[in-house]
Amino acid sequence: MLTPAATASLWLTWVYTHNMILPLNIYHVFTVMEHASPDVQPLCYIQGVFLCCLEVLHIYWIYMITNIIAKMVLTGEQNDSINDVKKQLSQKEVSAA
Repeated sequence: MLTPAATASLWLTWVYTHNMILPLNIYHVFTVMEHASPDVQPLCYIQGVFLCCLEVLHIYWIYMITNIIAKMVLTGEQNDSINDVKKQLSQKEVSAA
């Protein structure tokens, strides 16, 4: 019974912090930091670009987390498909040896 509550908490926290707060900080880096001293300006743009890349990863990860939650709610399965692939690969290696 703890798994659904923890999963819902993870999803809500992830959406709020990584997909709502982080974009606001990225906007801040590109707009407010534009008025920083000329020595710091290139570093602000580099930081902004890396934060944008991180945001793209966060969107992909929330998509994956949402799929796991949907699978858990619709089918009742609580497994990790990534670990299943690793198990299948290790079983193939053992059978090949």
